Amino acid sequence: MRRFAFVLTLLIALPACADDKAKSDKPKSPDEKFTALMKEAEKEMEAFIAAVQKAKPEDRQKLFQNEHPTPKFAEKFLALAKENPKTDAAAQSLCWVVENMGGGPAVAESVKILSADHLKSPRIGPLCPALAGQGSPESEAMLLKIMTENPAKDVQGQACFGLAVMYKQRSEGGDAKGAEEAAKMAERYFEQVTAKFGDVASAEGKLADLAKPELFELRNLGIGKTAPDITLKDLDDKEAKLSALRGKVVVLDIWATWCGPCRAMIPHEREMVKKYEGKPFEFVSISFDDSKETLQKFMKKEPMPWTHWFNGPDGAFGKDWNIKHFPTIYVIDAKGVIRYKEIRGKKLDEAVETLVAEAEKK
Repeated sequence: MRRFAFVLTLLIALPACADDKAKSDKPKSPDEKFTALMKEAEKEMEAFIAAVQKAKPEDRQKLFQNEHPTPKFAEKFLALAKENPKTDAAAQSLCWVVENMGGGPAVAESVKILSADHLKSPRIGPLCPALAGQGSPESEAMLLKIMTENPAKDVQGQACFGLAVMYKQRSEGGDAKGAEEAAKMAERYFEQVTAKFGDVASAEGKLADLAKPELFELRNLGIGKTAPDITLKDLDDKEAKLSALRGKVVVLDIWATWCGPCRAMIPHEREMVKKYEGKPFEFVSISFDDSKETLQKFMKKEPMPWTHWFNGPDGAFGKDWNIKHFPTIYVIDAKGVIRYKEIRGKKLDEAVETLVAEAEKK
């Protein structure tokens, strides 16, 4: 009787086992393959980050060069897209490559396939910031196509914003004429964002809110513009104004103590301040640290004998001047006109020398 019951149970269980096997043998859909590959990539990235954290500082660069999982997965995502062309999974795979690789042949090929097969995909909207960051003619052409051919308003808006950002980046480098033309194009696209796509939501907020500080920067903080006045507090809690420094060449160094590249510049900044002591020159560091106490404690160990103003992480100046990275450098002449932006090292030395000589002549 017990034997019969066991056989009966076995016979009942067999179809279920067969069903499980059939499910496991069933080919995965493109979406399932993409999801599985995403999980695999996330798992390896977590393991890589853990390895970097455990490694000695001198070994970390080797890890990034030889063990970083992104290039390997870029090849896998690209292969998945080619195996399943014109599917939603293909669009997501190609977007992953562009967003994570930064550049190279895999990105160029992904952009080409996306442009040919996926311009109307709703998945392509979040890709627009990465395309803007690429800054290549191919990326620009694709953003234009997305804006004109994708049926979704939110995707069109993100493409328009991406074009504006791309032109703004171009306005901050290159020859003066090219920079001026790029600034005009950037302003035009940001205005279009505000007028047509202002209510579109992105990961960072509504596009109208994002375009506002960008437009302020383009209209007021470009090279050749008179710098808007700044009112902040110094480390003694006294009011300090940029306009009070008129008649001097001013280097605005916007920074924070936790910023590695900012700290690396301090020895060079000390040399500059010493060199121009007694001349029409003022070096002003504006701190975005969490507290004045943090800054003051840092300065006890690292001498910084020049003018310091405090904004904090959420002060109005940072929002008004659209500060997004550290350090941010502005060089302002004795008349209060912005003459250089985002220069360091030898270029900063040459700029200050030229402007101080101009100020001394006048």
